[in-house]
Amino acid sequence: MLPRSTAVLLALALPPACTSPSANTSEGDASSTAVADDSSSTADSTVSATASTTDTTGPTSTTSSMTGNTMTTTDPSSSTGPQGCQGDDECGGPGTPICIDQVCSPCESDAQCAAKDPANPACRDDGQCVQCTASNDDGCGGATPICDAAVNTCMGCAFHEQCPDSACRIATGECFDEADVHTVGAGQDFEDFTAAAGSLGAEMAVLRVSSGPTYDEAIVLSGSNAVWAILDANPDDMMVPLWARTSGNTSTLAIDDSAEVYIQGISVSSNTGSSMFPGIAVDNASLYLDRARVVNNDGGGISLDNGAYALVRNSFVGGNGNGAAGTRGISCTDSDALILYSSLVRNDADTDDSLACNGGSNVEVRNTLLLGRDPSSINCGATITYSVVDEMFAGTGNHQVAMLNNAWFGDVFSNDFTPTAMGLAEFGDVAQWQSGDPLVDIDGDARPGIDGSADVAGADIP
Repeated sequence: MLPRSTAVLLALALPPACTSPSANTSEGDASSTAVADDSSSTADSTVSATASTTDTTGPTSTTSSMTGNTMTTTDPSSSTGPQGCQGDDECGGPGTPICIDQVCSPCESDAQCAAKDPANPACRDDGQCVQCTASNDDGCGGATPICDAAVNTCMGCAFHEQCPDSACRIATGECFDEADVHTVGAGQDFEDFTAAAGSLGAEMAVLRVSSGPTYDEAIVLSGSNAVWAILDANPDDMMVPLWARTSGNTSTLAIDDSAEVYIQGISVSSNTGSSMFPGIAVDNASLYLDRARVVNNDGGGISLDNGAYALVRNSFVGGNGNGAAGTRGISCTDSDALILYSSLVRNDADTDDSLACNGGSNVEVRNTLLLGRDPSSINCGATITYSVVDEMFAGTGNHQVAMLNNAWFGDVFSNDFTPTAMGLAEFGDVAQWQSGDPLVDIDGDARPGIDGSADVAGADIP
């Protein structure tokens, strides 16, 4: 162990590790003095100086063994706060889905949304990426081809107008393929229904039918592969294509064995060949009728049998039957039907002129006219609401009348069931429009389109 005097001499002889903040310095003074603290020195202490180099990637420390102080410096090139987003996948907020200049921001274009998430490829006005908008339905297709712009969600179609290039397969919500569209009429793809059925009977098909001479023929569509849509080719010209069967013991259209048929804007009428067969016979198959006319058929309008299904909307089913048994407007046996905004008027059977169904059927009627040639024209355990009935029938919003008044309509003898002013005074506000109901009537006139609004019962608004 060195004598205390020797240790002091060595300490004075060594260069200082650092200059004490309390050292006496002055500008221009060529020397400075560091004085060791005797009280902290011991006989076996070791004096050292530590040098460090600066790490450019982060803060550095310099430690003085004489004072025990640590001095930290920071590289000015390093980050001083949290980093921003580096890509869209780091932006999860619905209102800020896109990374722009390292900031999660509202979207500015459809392309940004499509690049981030193909399932939500549309940029809404408020900057959110959504499934679709009124101007961009690229994200819609398959069973959900239509954009509900009110909620920016793709949905299935429910009306043919939603698939302007083909037709709506209402049962599935899909639009028919445009390749399945064919024309019927003089000089068209097919001259008539018989020619079309011979070529396309067991296929998916959309037939756009031209008006002109009456199509006096009958066809049968059978089997699950027979999925047809039969539409008026020119709905704006007010000329309804006429399809009839004026001779022979058969229905104008027979649908059976799981076939599926959609009809819009066609008049299936004047089947006067037999009182045994209705205009349209559906047996274990499906019929979807929109803005159509099933009128003046001696054997009745529509029969549904053996698990059949029918949707009848915005349609006239009137003037059918000839007083014989079963020649009513709609007859339903062990089958289901939904009848909306339709006019079942002046059908003629021996009983139950408008609607008859057995206990094995499930029938719902709403916003409809049920007015037979004779009073009490309903014999069906149906659910009937907001409709005009010619007998006492329990149901929300129904309006009962004593019997049909021919003056309520334009010309019932010519199957014109457009309400007159007298008719509107009787039932002009009986119906109640609900979300999902047709937006137009049989002629294309606008319905209210507001949930809960009063409306004209039946298929036609004058």
